[in-house]
Amino acid sequence: MRIGFTHLANWSEIEAFVDSNEGSHLKHHFIKVIKNDSIFNGIISPFLSNSKEACEFNIDNKIFLILNKKYLEPLICGNVIEGIEQLSEMLREQEVVILTITLQQDKSLWRSSILQRYEKYLLDQSSLSLLKKKMGASIFDKIDLTNLLEKVDTERFHFSAEIAFAHISEERVEQLKYKFQSILEMCEASDTFMVSDKKPIFRKQYLTAGEVKSIFGCTTPRESNVAQKPSREVTDTSQMTSQEVLPISPQIDIPNDTDISIRLKKALKSSKIVAQHAVNIINVQYGTLFNRVQVEIPPDLTISEFTNKKAKENLQAALGSNSLSVYQGDYPGSVSFFIPVKERTPIYLSSLISNGFDEFAKNSPLPFIVGVDLVGKPIFECLNNLTGILVAGQTNGGKSVWLTQLITTLLLYKGKKDMELFLIDPKMVELHCFKDFQQVREVITNLTEVPQLMQQLIKEMECRYEKFSQSNCRNIKQYRELGYSMPYIVLIIDEYANLTETIENINDNVRTLTEKGRAAGIHLIIATQRPDSNIINGIIKANLPTKISFRLDNNMSYKTVFGEGIPTTLLGKGHGIMKREGQFSFEEFQGAVISADNNEVDKTIRTIRDKSKKPSTFHKQEKEIPQICRLKKIIATTGETRVSYLQKQLKIRTATVNKLMGELVEEGWLKKGNSKQEGYSLIATEDQLQEYIN
Repeated sequence: MRIGFTHLANWSEIEAFVDSNEGSHLKHHFIKVIKNDSIFNGIISPFLSNSKEACEFNIDNKIFLILNKKYLEPLICGNVIEGIEQLSEMLREQEVVILTITLQQDKSLWRSSILQRYEKYLLDQSSLSLLKKKMGASIFDKIDLTNLLEKVDTERFHFSAEIAFAHISEERVEQLKYKFQSILEMCEASDTFMVSDKKPIFRKQYLTAGEVKSIFGCTTPRESNVAQKPSREVTDTSQMTSQEVLPISPQIDIPNDTDISIRLKKALKSSKIVAQHAVNIINVQYGTLFNRVQVEIPPDLTISEFTNKKAKENLQAALGSNSLSVYQGDYPGSVSFFIPVKERTPIYLSSLISNGFDEFAKNSPLPFIVGVDLVGKPIFECLNNLTGILVAGQTNGGKSVWLTQLITTLLLYKGKKDMELFLIDPKMVELHCFKDFQQVREVITNLTEVPQLMQQLIKEMECRYEKFSQSNCRNIKQYRELGYSMPYIVLIIDEYANLTETIENINDNVRTLTEKGRAAGIHLIIATQRPDSNIINGIIKANLPTKISFRLDNNMSYKTVFGEGIPTTLLGKGHGIMKREGQFSFEEFQGAVISADNNEVDKTIRTIRDKSKKPSTFHKQEKEIPQICRLKKIIATTGETRVSYLQKQLKIRTATVNKLMGELVEEGWLKKGNSKQEGYSLIATEDQLQEYIN
């Protein structure tokens, strides 16, 4: 492919283009060519036909940046260009990445069209028409008049953006795509843009002049009109949401360990794991807990030569680290090393709730947060997906802190009609703070009362199965879908060792509840400081298949919990390891805290308790968008009609997607092929598509 363009001395000339009306109605292509040793800029313009430079590239692959937001929605995004330039650090000799941004000022009568739609929206608000209810929430529900006028009172540009990879092998292209995805996350752009292998054919994408300069230019966010993240300062406590109740993580500036890759190379050589080969670093990810270094496995070596116990011990000693985790890398023929940072910072619950948990909780009857994985990605789970959880951890390991945030999260998101909690607290201090919550039925500190509670729950379970039988249902989910009221029940037992020493045959009651309780909506979480074989016997382990452990005294204790040793050294203070039900591999994580200050934790729980007694305090949910409308938006945005792709985006069953696709065929949106291989083709008009884009 031969590209002819005029050299640009400075990429910031993109700002001059969007500020000028001269010729901006014609297409201009801004080009950034990135190599491992240089970056240069160019422009293809109808007004610059002379003095063109030419480059010839063998384009191996392309990806396209697609806006994940409607035009009227405010954008929260950093400077993507600065992030893309980081790809040069990964490029090898001869490898080239070409970014092309196409801009053209919109000269249509788009302002009057938006204002007419807004007028119609205001009329619909007063009439609440049946059509509006069927179509779901309007885009104008999320936008106030000030923001709307700001969007209308500026020029807007039709834009497209693509990244081409030249002289790069297919395997390396996948590595660079992964790196680019992480760049979007670092720029806080992963919610604004999504990456697609397909060029959007029907999609028209627009940005304001300020948004173009902020995202693709050199303007700092303060200088642009791109929306900033809202302030978390609370003035009216009667309207607080869960994120505003929870303490905010303090800003701690810890410098990256930039020489980590050099130290790892030296350690691999000195420990003789890699003696005769060069060590090729694929990439380095800096985290708040661990730094991740991905390395190509040299020829003639296998991953087991890095992961075996002796090799890890030698490498850990050579690095001078108190822990080291080694796992298979993200790319074929690669291995990942996770090395603890010198100074760990706590992960606050509020930061994880604002990072996608609200959306997850909408479709989860008992949602909770496990923590973040080794690269900082949140781990969310639902108790309804698990038969039961066994939690182990010694003093200062993080077990009690983890249980506290789990209970707090459940109380924030589920009311009395949806959930009832029973807490057993032999120490009388760990869970006592939750006793006055409406959702908490009992906090038992006298262990002689436990057998009566267990029998009560078993009786409740049998009663529920009778109701299911009468209603022709198999489980609590189907029963609730029929409109019947039935709360989920969660039983949490702390210090299980004390309970087994006091109450005989307690394991039999636990086995009965775990074997049959899940379908009835009854879930158990059992925690202990002393996981010896007399306490955590075969019955407990078999019936609590999801196991979580924080730091323990010795490797034998880990074997008691998991049935095998763990592949790392836990650091304490919330550093945990998990093996989920149905999975065979371990997952390391760092548990979240409500606050690093215990006094602030107590104050926060009291605040939540007081506010939970007031109606409609937490989580006024947005109107749920019908699945058919969500499907139309994805298809209109990406042009994708593959069922497998749409199922992943919607996160619903394949059978449901097929049913929705059938409805779109009837509406004239899609045409079904004559065979399964042909799939569906998009036949909707541009007006139909535009309705779900803007």
